[in-house]
Amino acid sequence: HNNISFVDCDSIFSIQPIPDSSTIFLLGGGDVLNHYFLTKLNDYYETTFLDSRPRPICIAFSVGIPYNDIFLQSEHIEKLRIFEDIFLRTHQDIENLEKHLALYKIPTRVHYLPDVSCMLKNVSSLSQSSSSSSPPTTTKLTEFYKIIKKMHPKRRMIGIMLSRHIYHPDSKYQLRYHEILYEISKLIEQLVQRKCFIILVPMNTKPGSNQENDTFIQQDLYDKLRVLTKRYVYNICHELSIHEIMELYKLFYMTIPMRFHATLFSVYHQVPMIPIYSTKKIENFLLDIQWKHHCRMEKDERDIPIRLNRYDILNIFDELSNPNKYIESKKRMNIIYSYMKANVEQKRSEEHTSELQSH
Repeated sequence: HNNISFVDCDSIFSIQPIPDSSTIFLLGGGDVLNHYFLTKLNDYYETTFLDSRPRPICIAFSVGIPYNDIFLQSEHIEKLRIFEDIFLRTHQDIENLEKHLALYKIPTRVHYLPDVSCMLKNVSSLSQSSSSSSPPTTTKLTEFYKIIKKMHPKRRMIGIMLSRHIYHPDSKYQLRYHEILYEISKLIEQLVQRKCFIILVPMNTKPGSNQENDTFIQQDLYDKLRVLTKRYVYNICHELSIHEIMELYKLFYMTIPMRFHATLFSVYHQVPMIPIYSTKKIENFLLDIQWKHHCRMEKDERDIPIRLNRYDILNIFDELSNPNKYIESKKRMNIIYSYMKANVEQKRSEEHTSELQSH
């Protein structure tokens, strides 16, 4: 039997006792293939495993390639040699990565596998459920659910998942940050006029993290709304379990996600979406699924978002709200999700066959 421990990626550098060759590091997340983490990982291996004993196997699982400097700088791509396998969650970078690995004679194997969230046991059943299901299980959402039950017959539920990552502490970026939030506040006013009810859903509630906690950006946005508009906006300002998030998606008519997994969950539940993004991981996923209803934020040379036009989003919203277009987009999402699940099942089948042959 194998023992499985779940730890933060940064915590592997302090694991005690020091792992031996029977250990497998399965590292997942958007920043695993970032040069600064790869440097830390390689340094850890070099300083921890000094003798000639076999080192722990290292696999990058459910990852993306956030920046192209991994390809462009030889010292960075050499650091990928530490992985036996890399499982990319979109198709877009596979050919490029394989080409550069071959160029540097790095034997790491590259595979496509949808994001690990696609394997959640309850996604399929929840995505097929109706919006009239029983209320979320925690008492924190009881009041929220009562509001939803009252408003749902009259208004369309729109889930907005903001990302605190667009915030930068440098003073020169503060104006840009608040200009983007101003545009979103005016977007919400327009959506309320279109008989919508807005739900602000935090996907990251890391305690004490002004840079990552989405409740900070939600509050900054909420403070910009007019009093009359706030009547039709519910700001969830506490941590949600994965089950509670899935429950919420059953209520949504449409979503406007800024975060990668908020985008994925829209597909899993066949909820038409208008992603607002600046990151490569969302862009690659949208290219994978050929989803054209999105809004890319303008960025500066440091990849920090500096501009958003609410009218671009409103035009897409009006287009998707057309009944025929709306039904077509839901069918399209069902096809996409079925394809993703089929890839997961195929990989499971291949692993099972390989296991049987090894015995």
